[in-house]
Amino acid sequence: MESINDIKRDATNPIGNDKKLIVHICNGIGGWGKGFVLARSEKWKKPEQQYCEWFKSQNKFELGEVQFVDIDYELIPVLTP
Repeated sequence: MESINDIKRDATNPIGNDKKLIVHICNGIGGWGKGFVLARSEKWKKPEQQYCEWFKSQNKFELGEVQFVDIDYELIPVLTP
């Protein structure tokens, strides 16, 4: 059985040599402004802009919807309400 290692790092700067995903589960009400999104918005504006545009274009979010936002060649945030 493998063990789990607790590593404290900056979640906006994942480690590794391959492409990376930053997965973030969002609320379904179009809110952006508390928690992890603050650190993301400080580093990149594109995820917030695209999430807000996506929310405005929907009547409501459906369970299981995802949005991929390219911000860097090796880093892709994934937003899911």
